[in-house]
Amino acid sequence: MSVPRFIVLKSSGTETYLGYKHDNGKYNGYAEFTEPTVVSANAKFEVEFAKDGLVHIRSCTNNKYLERTHNPSITGKPDEEYWITITADKPEEDRSTESCTLFEPILKDSVYKNFRFVHVQSGCYLCLWPLATSELGRGVLANNKNVADNGNDIFEVIDWESLVILPRYVAFKGNNDMFLRLSQVEGHPYLEFSSTDVCAGSVPMEVFYMKNGDIRIKPVSSDKFWRRSPN
Repeated sequence: MSVPRFIVLKSSGTETYLGYKHDNGKYNGYAEFTEPTVVSANAKFEVEFAKDGLVHIRSCTNNKYLERTHNPSITGKPDEEYWITITADKPEEDRSTESCTLFEPILKDSVYKNFRFVHVQSGCYLCLWPLATSELGRGVLANNKNVADNGNDIFEVIDWESLVILPRYVAFKGNNDMFLRLSQVEGHPYLEFSSTDVCAGSVPMEVFYMKNGDIRIKPVSSDKFWRRSPN
């Protein structure tokens, strides 16, 4: 089982998704699990396939590649010196250099689409590495050649192209050529395909995304969300 071309990565150790710091601070470009929803633009990555099942991974927002970066100053600990940053300008396949951007995806669970990723040049596993006392609170470490006991080196790979991304404001048209609108029936709110005017105040709907890509919808003219009526 191979990884899709466009992916979102989620760690089992956090409810957020992989992105990168882009605040022009000292950790600018560092990979971090801070994107709030699966459809966040900064959570989208493109997988570029190389030989032997290896891949390069590129951010679709800054067009930089994942690479392993040496920075011993973050914690000062020898086993926390190498971090994943999204800063490489181009793919590098030379396995003898630290700037190599090749990674090996290793399937862990085909049902849940869980993978581990190994930085090829170093042989180190990528691992979510929470730091309570650092600006890099949910960074990605690449310092260990052994699998993590806590499972923080296991990542769910989500196929971006399987996601349905709707605009924030939408209108729905039925097969009767009428638009869905909020109406009142015996004093109770109902949705029905009965409007001929897409600009009518009861027609526009607002879409709200949940973290996992599920959506909630409500009429713009109301503060109540859609639900399945028990009646």
